[in-house]
Amino acid sequence: MENARMIVDSARAIVPADGDLSRIRAARGKGIDRAMMARAGELGLFLMRVPEEAGGLGLGMRETCELMQVLGSGLVPEPIGSTIMAGALLGEAFPEEAASGATVMVTAWQDDAASLRFEGGATGGRLNGAKIAVPGDADVFAVLTGEGVAIVARDAAGVTVTEADTLYGGRLATLHLDDV
Repeated sequence: MENARMIVDSARAIVPADGDLSRIRAARGKGIDRAMMARAGELGLFLMRVPEEAGGLGLGMRETCELMQVLGSGLVPEPIGSTIMAGALLGEAFPEEAASGATVMVTAWQDDAASLRFEGGATGGRLNGAKIAVPGDADVFAVLTGEGVAIVARDAAGVTVTEADTLYGGRLATLHLDDV
């Protein structure tokens, strides 16, 4: 409980108290605010759901929801929740660069009508298909498959990111994977 309170209080230090519409308007079409992601990483927010034995804080969903409430009330559009979930899914395999916020890693979990196919084994294989509604400005994607989670770099061969504007002024993308 004390860890949760410390996380929420720390987050309040970087989140505008009642939201900052001018910040949101200025960010339209510009993508992820990497400085905000780096500040979140410095606070350890991305390690919330990573187990303690893997170097994380080992906190649960309750604490994550409390943090998300603070981020929502501050109108923070950055994919902090998606990065936290990538850490939860990857555990000790969560890259240090993503934990620090130096690299933006997001979870790609929504299939386009279950189009994603994984062919191969636990230590290697190929991904084909698409994930939708992904924060497109990310550097790395934690791609959920039926067999687990694959770490896919934005600049990997066979990766195409098609971005589109959203109604709220942000940008989401479809992540196309062709023999990745």
